[in-house]
Amino acid sequence: MKFEEHVEHTKKLYGVSGRDIHSWIDNFYDREKIQKLSASNAVAFNPYDHRRHRHHKQALPEAVKEFEGEYTAEVVKAVFEQHLQDDYDGYIPDKSDFTDQDFLERYHKRFTIADTEQRERLKQRIRRRDRFQFLLRFILPSLLVLVIVSATISVVVIPFFREQLMEQKKETIRELTHESWQILDYWYNRTLSEGLDEKTAALRAMD
Repeated sequence: MKFEEHVEHTKKLYGVSGRDIHSWIDNFYDREKIQKLSASNAVAFNPYDHRRHRHHKQALPEAVKEFEGEYTAEVVKAVFEQHLQDDYDGYIPDKSDFTDQDFLERYHKRFTIADTEQRERLKQRIRRRDRFQFLLRFILPSLLVLVIVSATISVVVIPFFREQLMEQKKETIRELTHESWQILDYWYNRTLSEGLDEKTAALRAMD
């Protein structure tokens, strides 16, 4: 587990980050040495070699003494053991474990430069796969829904409203035509009642 992950996990569990305790436990981790080994294309390196110093239960009394006056013994013990459990899948190693080949094979497998590069390539492939899966699961379905909705509006909704609008126009024209004929009929009958002939009555009604 990375250093900041140790700190966040401890803070979540116990309410204290214990950053200085974690730093003390990992004190022998030589980042510069690891970087030099990587840069020089060393055949192999063991990034876990530092753990043999303080990643075992026998180092707890030393940790309690180191932080006496800053933390209670209970807090130091909790942070110390949680750090080890985080690194060893819930197991707290004994000092003798670091001479046990089975233990070392299980937890401290040596990584060559090629292995590290391969792991990094694998991580990149996993990240690309996750992005692709996200695209397939969320983005594409959303776009498909958008296309379907747009097509539905174009094919069904817009023609429907256009048809409704045309029907309203036709109805308006029919009503206006009917009213016009009623007006003409009214004036035609009125002029006839005044004793005019049909031709003259029709001309006056249109006027």
